[in-house]
Amino acid sequence: MSFINKIVSLVIILFGIRINSGAQTITFNILKKMIDSREYKDSIVNAFHFIKGAHIPAGFYVVEFETYRSPDSSVMIQLIYKDSASGCILFSKNSNLLQNIISDGQIDGFKQNTEVPPKSNSTSYSKGKYLMAFSDDNPDKVMPRMSLIKNYQVFSTVYQSQTK
Repeated sequence: MSFINKIVSLVIILFGIRINSGAQTITFNILKKMIDSREYKDSIVNAFHFIKGAHIPAGFYVVEFETYRSPDSSVMIQLIYKDSASGCILFSKNSNLLQNIISDGQIDGFKQNTEVPPKSNSTSYSKGKYLMAFSDDNPDKVMPRMSLIKNYQVFSTVYQSQTK
């Protein structure tokens, strides 16, 4: 691909993100790209005008956390990093947004997961090295949330070692 084609592709991607950001539409593909690349994450955060919250480095906990929220506080994204694994948890007051993201993941090939047992009021799906889950623990106290994790086996070994 020539240099000019790369620049044109980048402009088209950024212009498309800017169009979607006006309506604050977060999609499955956007979340997947966010956990695949920190650089892409920065462009999404900027395009959606998210406000940066807490950043907890990996030295304090076993994993690194970054938190972002929408200007109207209706959406919050928590990014998690550990070695080669990364993930995001999307909290939203709009459970239809979360259900649409889960549906798009199922269309992309995510199947019901039996390897990672779900908690009450949650469902998990997997595809290769990715794990996607939806949880609606208590709608009165906690916003419904969905998670998308790349290399979820890394996180499960961390969790297992901490619970022993």
